[in-house]
Amino acid sequence: MKLALKEDIYRIDSECREKYGIPVIVLMENAGSAALGVIKGLYPDYKSRKFLVLCGPGNNGGDGAVLARLLFVSGAHVSVVYTGEIEKSGDEARINFSIIGKLGIEIQKLPQEIPEADIIVDAIFGVGFHGEPDKYSAHIIDSINKSGKTIFSIDIPSGLQADGKASAHTVRADYTVTFGLEKLGMADFPGRTLAGRVFIETISIPPALVNDSSIINNLVGYKDILETYSPRKRDTNKGSYGHLLLAGGMAGMSGAVILAGKAALKAGAGLLTISAADGLLGPIRRNFPEALTIPLGEDIAGYSEKRKIRTALAGNGLGTGDFQKSILKNLLSDRHIERLVIDADGLNNIALYPGLALAMKNSQAERILTPHIGEMARLVNRDNSWVKNNKVDCARQFAYDNKIFLVLKDAVTIIAGPGGDIYISGTGSASLAKGGSGDILAGLIAGLWASGYPALESCKLGTYLLGRAGEIYEEKWGSESAIARDILKLIPAVFSDINRDFSRSA
Repeated sequence: MKLALKEDIYRIDSECREKYGIPVIVLMENAGSAALGVIKGLYPDYKSRKFLVLCGPGNNGGDGAVLARLLFVSGAHVSVVYTGEIEKSGDEARINFSIIGKLGIEIQKLPQEIPEADIIVDAIFGVGFHGEPDKYSAHIIDSINKSGKTIFSIDIPSGLQADGKASAHTVRADYTVTFGLEKLGMADFPGRTLAGRVFIETISIPPALVNDSSIINNLVGYKDILETYSPRKRDTNKGSYGHLLLAGGMAGMSGAVILAGKAALKAGAGLLTISAADGLLGPIRRNFPEALTIPLGEDIAGYSEKRKIRTALAGNGLGTGDFQKSILKNLLSDRHIERLVIDADGLNNIALYPGLALAMKNSQAERILTPHIGEMARLVNRDNSWVKNNKVDCARQFAYDNKIFLVLKDAVTIIAGPGGDIYISGTGSASLAKGGSGDILAGLIAGLWASGYPALESCKLGTYLLGRAGEIYEEKWGSESAIARDILKLIPAVFSDINRDFSRSA
């Protein structure tokens, strides 16, 4: 599903008028009607509720005015507060403001009825908002947030920008009805929390506009996963699903390669070789009989040629230093390795050695990098807070500059492609905030890639598998007690659900 930025919405509105002849006042009417439909679905007894509609001076306020009129004529108790100079609004909004005045709907200067209202409708700012609200609007927003009333935002919570930045005074909505497309800022935190439960209404916008390829931000939903998933054919063998080489595991860090390796096999890789420090190979073999092993530093090119290995994962438990640098350099230059996932210390070595970063950028292999916020900050030489606050732009630019796929791990994970497209994960849980979760994700992506999925689909499906497994754990046991092995054990259950629903939809 596409996610819109402010400029996407402006372009859609413009093309509705100029290409399809749909005027703004029609879209405004449809928006108000759609909002009423959602309210009716949530509150069948809505006519017995008291509504306070806060209208700002713009098209978002015009949407609110339409809703106020429709509530009023249907018999509900409704009053309106104008939060700005409505006479400066566009013609369409002013028409709707005029209508509610002529109908005799109660107009308040200040929101005196907050204590009496059951439901507060936020139509103060729309997608054009940026910066901080004026002092008066900020006071109103703070007041309704403290009121304890149900808050229903129209299109986007006021104070939240479409690109994701939130002001110090942003409405905390229980519900948001948004139009045409969900906004990018509502798909990640803090907007994901501020928007509450989101309803998407089309309001007669032509499908060609909301599906336009120029909209390059996307939310990965379950429908996307079912379209991505490819069930195994009965007449296959282990050789049909690739052989993955996993390079990592220095002293004290064998757990990382074991977790990543087991995840890769659970994701579907046919064979796995773990290349780890010589002293760890015995313990790895005892704990992981499904994996082949070779000493880290052995002739990888010769081994990959002999075993017909085309996919590798590097970095889990690898550590940093000159030795590790040479391992990565060899993998990046190995002509037999066509697909390379780099995670954890693989990324830290790239950040540490400029020559390695250049080798990564120029490698002939297709590459997927899977950093968390701290690793990404080291890669771009920024602090963590900057990366956290600019995730989408940071991921997009790095992936584009290096012609790679990048999976930026966070509470909401960002997948960036080499062409500039962004895909935001729709699943996740606080149960994943434990050591080893990142190793599992890297293994899932590498295993899917080795087994035959394309790079982007491997990123989307791998991220979904981990996120959904975390959700299942949280639903059953809460989020505090999970450890990485618990999450890994739930991957087959997620696959089972996908397979079942895929078969039903086929």
